Amino acid sequence: MKARAGKTADRLTPADLVVMAMLAERPTHGYDLVAALSRRDVGEGAAVSRAQIYYSLKKLLRLGLILAVKDGSPAAGPEREPYGLSASGRRALSAALASPEWARDRPPIPFHTWLMLVGQSDSVDRNRVLKERRAFLDEQIEKETQRLKAMHDASGLANSVALAVASHAVEVFRLERQLLDAVEPMLG
Repeated sequence: MKARAGKTADRLTPADLVVMAMLAERPTHGYDLVAALSRRDVGEGAAVSRAQIYYSLKKLLRLGLILAVKDGSPAAGPEREPYGLSASGRRALSAALASPEWARDRPPIPFHTWLMLVGQSDSVDRNRVLKERRAFLDEQIEKETQRLKAMHDASGLANSVALAVASHAVEVFRLERQLLDAVEPMLG
């Protein structure tokens, strides 16, 4: 994603866009962004690590896409300096998300890579790891299904999107389980 607003030549990464979107909601600091991603249960889904959040904050500040926000309270340390999205940051976020590349980007699917690599392993190791993966997928399907049921009680647009994402997560785990079941005999 190239940011089109201003003279930004740097590429905006998905981590940058997640940070910018969260700062568009309200000004906050890195520590709170990490905690909010954890609470929203999207840290893993968004594939944004704590280190990426702080890297993005520094990069976005350097590019003028976010600004330090003075809220009158004493700074609680370098990880707790509040930031807000600048006007050029809002334009860059909007432009990046509106670009055709954003809608057409297809990152590699980690499960596909894992499955191809498992096919190259020793049969004893392969059988053990396939069994472990199956158990993991079953656990994730159960966990996400329970989370989905719990979410149905909440309301609002943000929750609707969260429900859709949680439903998709369950289906992805189910599809991975189906693919695993289909491929396992071929690996025998």
